[in-house]
Amino acid sequence: QQVAEGTGRQASGAQQVSQSVIELTNASSEVASGAHREALAVDPGFAPSRANLARLLFDGGWVEDALLEFRRLAEVAPDRPEGPIGLAECLVRLDRLSEADDLVERARRRWPSDPGLSRVVRSAVARVRLDLRSRT
Repeated sequence: QQVAEGTGRQASGAQQVSQSVIELTNASSEVASGAHREALAVDPGFAPSRANLARLLFDGGWVEDALLEFRRLAEVAPDRPEGPIGLAECLVRLDRLSEADDLVERARRRWPSDPGLSRVVRSAVARVRLDLRSRT
């Protein structure tokens, strides 16, 4: 009954995440990001909401904001790969490739089989190819 009533900070955050997932399927990413922000106001360390908000910002093109959220995620949930991997994705998008490379190497040592690493590497390679083409 305590969990159903939302007692405790994590229960409240989890309820907010559940609501945002429902809203995301029925509405826009703006509604979902609002719900994640509400959950984080209750519990700033609630990693699922932090990860989802960061991804929504990144996918929406708000890369600088996403970078901050992925950085916060890496701080509050150091055992989750989404923080460093998302941070590396943002750095690639911002053409900060050497910083992204450092993060990818550290993440690869810690989470060698995470599929997010391949996504970051492919994105970085595409960025470099685009840059090389524009120079010729």
